[in-house]
Amino acid sequence: MISRRNYGLTAFLLTGVAISATLFYRISSANSFLKGYCSFWYPLFWFGLTLIVLYLPRPHLPARLRSGELFVGLALSCAAVFIFVQFLAGFLLKKIAASPYDLSPKGILINFRDLLPPIVGFELLRAYTIGAACRGSRYPHLWIILEALILGTMQLPFAKFAALQTSESLFIFLAKDLLPSLVQSGFLSILVYCGGVFPAILYRSVISIFLHIFPFLPSLPWIGDSVLGIAFPVFASLFIWEQYGYVTHRKIRGKPESLPQTAITLILCITFGWFVVGVFPVYPSVILTGSMEPDIKPGDVVLIEKIRTEQEIYFLSESDIINFKRGNIVITHRIIQILCDENGNLSFRTKGDNNDTEDPEVVYPNDIKGIVDHTVPKIGLPVLWLRGQRSIPEGVTDNETP
Repeated sequence: MISRRNYGLTAFLLTGVAISATLFYRISSANSFLKGYCSFWYPLFWFGLTLIVLYLPRPHLPARLRSGELFVGLALSCAAVFIFVQFLAGFLLKKIAASPYDLSPKGILINFRDLLPPIVGFELLRAYTIGAACRGSRYPHLWIILEALILGTMQLPFAKFAALQTSESLFIFLAKDLLPSLVQSGFLSILVYCGGVFPAILYRSVISIFLHIFPFLPSLPWIGDSVLGIAFPVFASLFIWEQYGYVTHRKIRGKPESLPQTAITLILCITFGWFVVGVFPVYPSVILTGSMEPDIKPGDVVLIEKIRTEQEIYFLSESDIINFKRGNIVITHRIIQILCDENGNLSFRTKGDNNDTEDPEVVYPNDIKGIVDHTVPKIGLPVLWLRGQRSIPEGVTDNETP
């Protein structure tokens, strides 16, 4: 019979070994010579660690046996909703791209080999640690949080972090990679605590396998990945905890509305994320320079009403402020003249209100994204600060959308 102290020591040693192997794998993967070797031994390491954890006597998790089937179903439902929301956003934004993975039979088998052992090993290690903390610690929740942070950090792309050079790229890494990874790790810890290890393995496996075998995938802007990656696990955690309260009869009386409130809050957060990335007819954009002062200042956010049909182009008039593309840049300037050739084709001369001269090139209908509908002062200042170190090419005077 393993003592409480030994459970904790074993969990500490297993976590240390996993951290060391993961760091070595991340570092070695950056080397082109060692990359192929690493892709073989890393899944093998997790397979071995899985066997060790299964062989060891394990402390019991708080989850009750009678709740097992419930949380398996909840894990499948959460995985399905996450995939659905991702793809719906991709379709609405028209951001669907071909899968970057090898979808041949051999490629799919290799994907499974690379995916499943780490998923199973990670979640078994998580379950062992949670069980050890609940059995042998006076402050189990503190150790569970610490383990969730460790496991979340271990799955970050360290090579990407090492290549960061600007404050903007650091902010994007924090928002797109670090925070979603930590929040998802916290959700998985709650899922293991409430329902056992199998629902967590199932949740991760369903999402990972689906995304590695489907022929096309959503390619959302980084801010969309960030909002979805943070909001969904947070509210899925609240939902799982709510169900655990019902199962264990610890549901607080007088608050039957909390579950619907959680669902509504999740929907609102996802809706806000879709609004930011441009799913809806109106989308926001941050002004970077003072070319439209005094009416629109740097750091203001303009709300752009999309132009979706050719007929809407003919309703534009002089003095309208439009949002248009110039190469890879998006600009917000005022129309000062509408040109029409002998065939009835329109083009537009534009100018920043604070600029001395008009823009050097005319704007064609295909370049126009929308018309400014409203301005919200100053709420884009954090974005302005993050992009402060970026040089703006000559002639480019305004905002870039996410």
